[in-house]
Amino acid sequence: MRFRQPAVFSRLAPYGPTVLRIAMGIVFIAHGMQKIDNGMAGVAGFFGSLNIPMPEVMAWVITALEVGGGVLLLLGLGTRIVALLFAIQMVFTIALVRAELGLVAQQGTGAEIDLMLLAAGLALAFTGPGAAAVDRMIGLEPKESPIHA
Repeated sequence: MRFRQPAVFSRLAPYGPTVLRIAMGIVFIAHGMQKIDNGMAGVAGFFGSLNIPMPEVMAWVITALEVGGGVLLLLGLGTRIVALLFAIQMVFTIALVRAELGLVAQQGTGAEIDLMLLAAGLALAFTGPGAAAVDRMIGLEPKESPIHA
């Protein structure tokens, strides 16, 4: 006897990327706002300690990506590009900040959250925004989601 998924899962499959996109947008907006609240000078100083070129400029670029890109993900606008930019950001975050801590740090956070955000970014870049997205309404993505269970 073969197990069959309930039909509701097939009907909801196109909304899977929507759920992932919204959660990812919320996380990045929160991180970007935290940078602003804590002071951009501190972010630039931290970036400088990592030998990131032009740390003051990069602090603003990354913060703008997190807040602006997070809002775009919430809307589902430019999803594939924004998600890919976030995935690239996570590669650098893992390499520059988290690698020495390992996947799960003894204290604090290791690379596990960054790895999940990297995977989420790649998943959205590959699959698109899901069924409920501005990208679909304005024709940047096909009206019908290519995702089928």
